[in-house]
Amino acid sequence: MFSHPSRFLQHRTNDLIQYTLAVDRVNEKIAHLYEPTHPAILRLLRMIAEAAHAHHIWVGVCGEMAETSRWFRFCSVLAWMN
Repeated sequence: MFSHPSRFLQHRTNDLIQYTLAVDRVNEKIAHLYEPTHPAILRLLRMIAEAAHAHHIWVGVCGEMAETSRWFRFCSVLAWMN
């Protein structure tokens, strides 16, 4: 637990995906399982944004998913949704 409330939350999509799916994206044998579009990942991103916004906390996203034009829009919507 934090001793002082935070005004923002920055989450790293690369780590979130690797830890959630138990996939090391640099391991040739299992890298094909690294899937940013996995339903569990999309659900987690939405849950993070909803929980943060419920407490009036700004959400930032970083990592490959936020840098890829295809997913930038999705992450931007999550970061700004009310």
